[in-house]
Amino acid sequence: MAFPFWGACAMKSYTFQMSLPPSPSLSVEQLYLRFAHAALNRWKEWAEKEGVKRRQSVRVYFTEGGITEDVKELPDFGYLMAMHTEELSTLEEADSCVKALLHSGAIKPPLLSDAHGRAILTPTYDQLRPWLVQQIGYALVEAVNIVGGLSPSDEQILAAFADYKEAWSATSHRWDVRVPLRHFETDLVSIKFGSFELMPFRPDDKNVVMGYYQAAVEPTLLDLHETKFMLCASYSYAPADNDEQKRIREEAERIIAAMRLVKPGDVGALCIHQSKVRSKPWGHSTYGPLLGFTVGRWGQAYHLQESDVPPLLTLLSVLTQAANSNHLRSLEVALRRFNQGYGRQIPEDRVVDYVVALESCLLPDRGEELSLRFALRGATLLAKRRDPVQTRGLLDGMYDARSQIVHSGKLLSTMKVKALERLKVTAAELPKLCEEILRDALQELLPRVAGGESLSQITQQLEVELLAGLSPRKLAQ
Repeated sequence: MAFPFWGACAMKSYTFQMSLPPSPSLSVEQLYLRFAHAALNRWKEWAEKEGVKRRQSVRVYFTEGGITEDVKELPDFGYLMAMHTEELSTLEEADSCVKALLHSGAIKPPLLSDAHGRAILTPTYDQLRPWLVQQIGYALVEAVNIVGGLSPSDEQILAAFADYKEAWSATSHRWDVRVPLRHFETDLVSIKFGSFELMPFRPDDKNVVMGYYQAAVEPTLLDLHETKFMLCASYSYAPADNDEQKRIREEAERIIAAMRLVKPGDVGALCIHQSKVRSKPWGHSTYGPLLGFTVGRWGQAYHLQESDVPPLLTLLSVLTQAANSNHLRSLEVALRRFNQGYGRQIPEDRVVDYVVALESCLLPDRGEELSLRFALRGATLLAKRRDPVQTRGLLDGMYDARSQIVHSGKLLSTMKVKALERLKVTAAELPKLCEEILRDALQELLPRVAGGESLSQITQQLEVELLAGLSPRKLAQ
């Protein structure tokens, strides 16, 4: 038995075998009304004979005053149609309507596959007809749901049909994107970040997001209620091309990464929610986590001030430049570990993430004397920002602590780190200190990597600078 897989049709071409009749004397709209009247008469017979199954609709609404819940019990006309799709396919009115839609090019046949999952490259009309009739049936269900009964007017039937017809023939769809930001605060009105804009997360936006995953566990109603700001964007997306969808997600990730690189604060994404501007007929929203950018409910607030905007935009520009030139790959591990650290609930895990990130930056060549070169290179890299002696001590302590966690299973609360003791720093302070040093290191490295330098070239230059500092003239000073 063949079944349709919608969405792949735009990515593959195939031969459609059917001798289409000449252009019908009636318009597509007139033929659709004929089908709708015939189908509604059948539905009334089925409803009288079998009854109409009812479904519970639970909607949660956000308002300026809080959260309200609306519970309704509605007739499930979609279920009624689904149970009788095969019977609808036998209607002469359905046959005439779908043939006219195919003849006019108003609907594109999907790619079919057989029972073994193999593509059917030359489908027959009989193989396509059940899917085609189902599509015109969905449009009728929409009209019936709007009026809440089986007697919609011709105007209501045609209005729903027009929405579906537009979607059937569309080569691309317009999508709105919302990324609610957790632990984020600002007094600024709005800021433009490339395709995205930073905006207040208003009740209407929360209702759009909540409408899709109201049964989901994460984020919760309380999460959405407490969230005050979001990143939002719009883009056109063709089903045959995933590049734009991927690009918009990566852009959102870079914006949050740039925010984290500018200053401390546990800013993260509740989710990324995308809604089709015209939502018919194949679903209206997609929702999912922004992997590597989720954070827990409790965290340090991130307050974006006006003075933070210029360095934030600069860092975002550098990240984008490095990504577009494919130079960001060398910092991929470091940036991923840096961002993952924000979602870690266990302090030892954060230390491991941050030290691994720094190792990937400072020890691209591995070799011998790793801990020594790790500390000396790091102190040299950050010499313009931090006291090199103290930085070396911190890096020594970080490397030792990471080794104790990974190789001995030690906890920060019980371990002894001599390098930290000499600096009068406790191991409990290490996650925060690791984050700060990694942030500084990435700020130093990103412009150089974006400019085309490899990590090996950078670390070799650090060795040269280190040795230059040991010259007799320098030592005499």
